[in-house]
Amino acid sequence: MTGLASYRQPPQPAFLLDLDGTLIDSVYQHVIAWRHALSRLDIDLSRDAIVVGDSVWDLLAARRAGAIGIGLMSGGYGREELERAGAYRVYADPPPTPRRDLRAHLMCPMTVR
Repeated sequence: MTGLASYRQPPQPAFLLDLDGTLIDSVYQHVIAWRHALSRLDIDLSRDAIVVGDSVWDLLAARRAGAIGIGLMSGGYGREELERAGAYRVYADPPPTPRRDLRAHLMCPMTVR
């Protein structure tokens, strides 16, 4: 083997914030809409995205899509409900951090409330 191997920099994750407060959610429709939107940007939902949602339906959709799900209790669901639905982390409210720090904040175990 000659020369050094070059690797492309891993992409920054795309954050899907599903905090819309709809009364009726559909896991199937979530996944279709997310995949369609992200495919236009050449982003793989199951590999390059993190879903932040405030309902069990958002997190079930994240699980079905193969994405990491972050739960927020601001949608009326409790920590245990969101964790059972597949939340990787659960927070009381959205983090008050600048956008560039969102990934580090959401993925860091020390910030779990």
